[in-house]
Amino acid sequence: MTPEKIDAAAALLRQVRADFRMLPALPEDLRPHTAADGYAIQDAFARDWDAVVGGWKVACTAADQREILGVDEPFCGRVYANVLLRSPAELPSRAFHMRGLEAEFAFRMARDIPPQDEPYGRDEVAAAVASLHPAIEVVDCRFEDWLTVGAPSLIADSAVNGALICGEGETNWARFDLATHPVRLDVDGHTVGEGTGGRALGHPLDALHWLVNNLSGRGITLAAGQFVTTGTCTGINFVELGADARADFDSLGAVRLMFSD
Repeated sequence: MTPEKIDAAAALLRQVRADFRMLPALPEDLRPHTAADGYAIQDAFARDWDAVVGGWKVACTAADQREILGVDEPFCGRVYANVLLRSPAELPSRAFHMRGLEAEFAFRMARDIPPQDEPYGRDEVAAAVASLHPAIEVVDCRFEDWLTVGAPSLIADSAVNGALICGEGETNWARFDLATHPVRLDVDGHTVGEGTGGRALGHPLDALHWLVNNLSGRGITLAAGQFVTTGTCTGINFVELGADARADFDSLGAVRLMFSD
């Protein structure tokens, strides 16, 4: 895509997000057909969006999600600070088109991880973590049918992040066996999903490691204080207006999100 088309696609996505509208798809001449074009649009969107970046999400860390979307690796998107909230949180139901909930492990970074020529090692990434948090991501999309527009368009749309709610952090997070750590998502008192951290690319730290090297390769610093949510452990669950959700992470704690009518 040309720089002019990238900027035009980003401007359109900013407009529909600001106006709380949806599109069937980006116009054909502005539609990304590669992940690189999708990231270019996402980056252009961020340059002129009126919110700072509070963190990042890693999407499609579960094998079944990658199969559904037809991708062979995860992808990532920015989480803006105005939709990065502490638990318990309340959000207006009608501020979201989809209200897809995912229970995820999220890391908060202790220091910057700047771009470098060589890939970062897993241990280097682990050493840069300040704390681990239970989290609920709200998946939301600017496209009417997010399953048909293709992964590059989803990447362009900030990897369909709507909001991220984080619980209290644990600094001694390495004591947990995250690959087998149990996670349960309840909505209105009923369990709707269960899983473990192993659903996130085998281990949530592996998802963070992947993100660090993706950003480094694109010349982007993962900044101190930013949160990184590492992909669903419980699948995606779409909820009705006024839903009350709680994600239980066993000994790590819990996180709660309520939707007002």
